[in-house]
Amino acid sequence: MNTNKQLNKGNNMKKAILSLLVVLSMSAAISTPSQAGYWTHSNNYYGGTTSTYTPTYNSLMGGWF
Repeated sequence: MNTNKQLNKGNNMKKAILSLLVVLSMSAAISTPSQAGYWTHSNNYYGGTTSTYTPTYNSLMGGWF
């Protein structure tokens, strides 16, 4: 009887730790900012180049990314 309680405790602890790891990894993935967009380069009048970054709007996800 005592070993059965210990096994259940171990299984419950394993489930709790795995659930916590899943939650932490999901929150890290969601909170990481994405850098979606593109760079354009063009020659300017003085012989150099001008670089412009244009972020893209993702309407499927409902916002700027």
